[in-house]
Amino acid sequence: MRKGQDRYHHGDLHRAAIEASERELERHGAQGFKLERVAKSLGVTTPALYRHFENKDALLRAVIWDVFLRFVAAVDGAVTAAVDPRTKAAALGKAYVRFALKNPGWFRLQFSRTGTEQLAVRH
Repeated sequence: MRKGQDRYHHGDLHRAAIEASERELERHGAQGFKLERVAKSLGVTTPALYRHFENKDALLRAVIWDVFLRFVAAVDGAVTAAVDPRTKAAALGKAYVRFALKNPGWFRLQFSRTGTEQLAVRH
């Protein structure tokens, strides 16, 4: 029985590659990001990643989008929990900074020219 294209020996390689790439970004930043290290951390070859992502930029777009959705959820959750406009504004600012501190590699990439260009290609 053959494994499906979206599966690998540890489960879902597509999802695992996004998560491993997030860790790679946190450790090395966008400039030091290496697909080879992502593949090695997953116990697969670099070409295995190309079955799920067209290239490095496609993987980075997936990471940016994935973490951006979590960012929106965190900020939205903080703002919706607040009642008055002043409290909402404070909650928004705190959630924004908290998320940036927790995800510095992604945050730098997301709001860089490279990150903005990556998202523009996707949508």
